[in-house]
Amino acid sequence: MRGAARAGCCLILVGVLCGCASPARPPKTGCPVVPVPSERLPEALALRARLQLESRGREVGLEVVANRVGDDFVIVGLATHGLRLFTVRQHGRELDVDAGDDPGLSYLALFVVDVLHRAYLIETSGTGGSWGEEIVEESRRDGVRTRSFRAPGTESAASQVAIEYPDEFPGQGAGLTEIRNDWCGYEAVVARLDGQ
Repeated sequence: MRGAARAGCCLILVGVLCGCASPARPPKTGCPVVPVPSERLPEALALRARLQLESRGREVGLEVVANRVGDDFVIVGLATHGLRLFTVRQHGRELDVDAGDDPGLSYLALFVVDVLHRAYLIETSGTGGSWGEEIVEESRRDGVRTRSFRAPGTESAASQVAIEYPDEFPGQGAGLTEIRNDWCGYEAVVARLDGQ
């Protein structure tokens, strides 16, 4: 996936839905999606991003718009041609997913929620800590910031969720956040377009 990410931001939306009935497959058993409670998110939270996600051999490109609205956090997934794929309304930690009757889009919505929370919304001390029952580790090496999540008692170097943030120094591929979630069975590349 890393090579594809380095090909440039222009390719992020190449994986168009192409009329596929199910753009994402069911997550692996034990796929934890534990969002930050919506009332703990910043009141002015708003972001827009392009996301390319691959799950068990299927790839999809979409744009995501997310805003805190009152006590809720609302995430809308849009196909590259503007069609709404799903809407997620998060109240507290409860997720209400509207993806029509397509279970594949429901799984895609859950993966997007997981990406946004793990990469951007879960706050730690900068060196790590914990999130729920997971251990979070963060480091910075050669201008690249990484974050990983793993279950307690697993000391393996291969983390269950690994995130690599954009290079601090401009260059090819700068600005892309790469995520691999072995728990849920997806990889994603995110290009933030704007937001706070």
